[in-house]
Amino acid sequence: MSALKKIMNEEIQKYQGRIYYLELNQDIYGNQKTPAIKPADWIENTKCYDHCSFELHHVIKFTNFEKNKNWYIERGLNMCLILIPKIMHQHLENPMYELTDEEFYNKYLIHKYELLFIKSEYDKGNYPAILTKVSNLISFDDVDLSCFADCEQRAENGNDEFSFADPFNASNQVEGVC
Repeated sequence: MSALKKIMNEEIQKYQGRIYYLELNQDIYGNQKTPAIKPADWIENTKCYDHCSFELHHVIKFTNFEKNKNWYIERGLNMCLILIPKIMHQHLENPMYELTDEEFYNKYLIHKYELLFIKSEYDKGNYPAILTKVSNLISFDDVDLSCFADCEQRAENGNDEFSFADPFNASNQVEGVC
């Protein structure tokens, strides 16, 4: 079996819609607040972030995911990437600089298992919540799309002329139409 290669620009393209960043905040007194994980739709390639300060991290270790993809998918766990400070990445995974779970939480106010899939934590029910999100891209269900039923019906009847009401003029609004 050949060695797995990780090319980050390909990884970024593969996981579009499942790329996040860790927002570190401080209060007005300089005390660190609990970090927030937010979508990073602006990351389109490796030129979109500062490599001196940040690293794009696979939430499930790359080789583990590639070698055991079905195991993760069967459990509803989808790979995603998260942009984190470079030093945090070293504290998370590098054996030379890795912090214990307690040290990591005390320093960053977030658990390691919220940023990295750890099998022993998963067995306890702890894992990164972002792994269970299929995508942060907007998706619509049948109820959301029901407002287009009239358009579909008109298209089926051969009437492909559409007029749109002026959204700023309430007198032009048609009741019940999106």
